[in-house]
Amino acid sequence: MARIADAAHEMANKWVAILVDNGFEQVELTEPKWALEQAGAQTQIVSPQQGKVKGWNHTEWGEEFQVDVPLDQADPSLSFLLLSTCVIFSMTKSFNEFISNKRIIQWLTIL
Repeated sequence: MARIADAAHEMANKWVAILVDNGFEQVELTEPKWALEQAGAQTQIVSPQQGKVKGWNHTEWGEEFQVDVPLDQADPSLSFLLLSTCVIFSMTKSFNEFISNKRIIQWLTIL
């Protein structure tokens, strides 16, 4: 129980950007988001999409999730950046395009 309390204390008042795009594996958003919020973190869904993004649930389309902040308006000084394993490939046509995104470069250099 003390370990959970320590985790909650560590994450209190921390902001986490969860970077996703259409076709992300839904559980890679929902489970970490829930755990982070239970530990006291504030989360924001960030995406290059406007409005909503649609997850993938195993072998079919899953739920839609409200985008809190468009990628081009996201604050790179947030405490943490969470990437789903497929976001690199779903967001862009190539890895080079992904790593050249100015907002992501700002995050990675701050972290």
